[in-house]
Amino acid sequence: CYIQEFKEKTEPLGYKVFIVPGGTFVKRILKGIKPKAVLGVACFNDLFEGIRICEKAKIPVQGVLLKTTGCVETIVDWDEVWEKVLLGVDTNEVKSS
Repeated sequence: CYIQEFKEKTEPLGYKVFIVPGGTFVKRILKGIKPKAVLGVACFNDLFEGIRICEKAKIPVQGVLLKTTGCVETIVDWDEVWEKVLLGVDTNEVKSS
C-alpha cells in the first residue's frame, strides 16, 4: 500500500493525512484541526460531499477522483495526487526519493 509512503513524503511539506470512510467525516476532522487547505481523494459522492463541507467552511479545497469506485482495492492516479500536492510548493526544496 502506497499510503504510508505518501504520508511520510507529505508530512514534511506540512500535510496531515487522514483515511476516513466517507465525506461526512470531513466535518469531524475540520473540528479538530483548522487546515489552511484540503486535498481530498475519494469517489464522486464522497468527494462532492467533502468539497461542499470545505467550501461552506471557507477552506480552499482540491479533489482527485478515484479511478475505481468502492471501498476496497480502489485505484488512485498518484501522479494527479502529487500534481495537486505540489501546487504552490517550490519543488527545488522538496527532497526527491
